[in-house]
Amino acid sequence: MDQRIYSSREAGQSIAPKEIAAMQKEMLRLKQEVEEMKGIGNNWNVIRGMVIKMHLTKRYNDNTLEKLSQKIMEVSQDERCFAVPLLE
Repeated sequence: MDQRIYSSREAGQSIAPKEIAAMQKEMLRLKQEVEEMKGIGNNWNVIRGMVIKMHLTKRYNDNTLEKLSQKIMEVSQDERCFAVPLLE
């Protein structure tokens, strides 16, 4: 939290509308990032489920392995696109 905002709250002063707008904008951005992370996590769970099903049933062929491979590539790319800006 911005030190100025924290200090003004301690002093019992109100927060400027400009600061409120900035906080709301940041909260919206974070909410969008959280939703994107949840989507990536859910996709990895789908992949995990596919692998478990193939392992337990011993029923898979070239087509199912190709689908699994494509799904892994898609989710990996989504994860990379999400992570790169965070690391810059």
